[in-house]
Amino acid sequence: MRELIDRNLGFVRRADGVDERNNSAKEVSTLAAQLTRTRETNKSLTEANRALLSAKQSEAPAVSQQDFDQLQAKVRELTAAGDELRRQNEKLTGDSQSLLGELAAEKTALQERLEAVGTQLIKMQQENDVLQKQNAEATAQIAASQQTAEQARA
Repeated sequence: MRELIDRNLGFVRRADGVDERNNSAKEVSTLAAQLTRTRETNKSLTEANRALLSAKQSEAPAVSQQDFDQLQAKVRELTAAGDELRRQNEKLTGDSQSLLGELAAEKTALQERLEAVGTQLIKMQQENDVLQKQNAEATAQIAASQQTAEQARA
């Protein structure tokens, strides 16, 4: 009986572990959303820089080659950073999706096992009640038999 209760507690603890995993998956999802927003911001800034450069070129004299090269290098850096963020976002999204699938399957299996253990526990409790009743009846019969035997001796 105690073993079943301990096993039941073990399943409850595992279910708590699933909650922790779910929280981790939510954090991964939040990070993925942040990466997406960062990528979009980076893209917007790049477009704004290009527009400003275009407007500045039309208003001012031509940009020196050195300035142009520096700006081109900056654009390449930002583009590379945006590509890296996009790659990380895709990886995190894939990881979170697979993790969520695994967690859902594990949670379902644990819930099924918990239900089975609960059913088994109820059966054991019912059997225990029957045995306690039989024990009480047998004890009463023994006491009555002893009393009858003592009366017969007297």
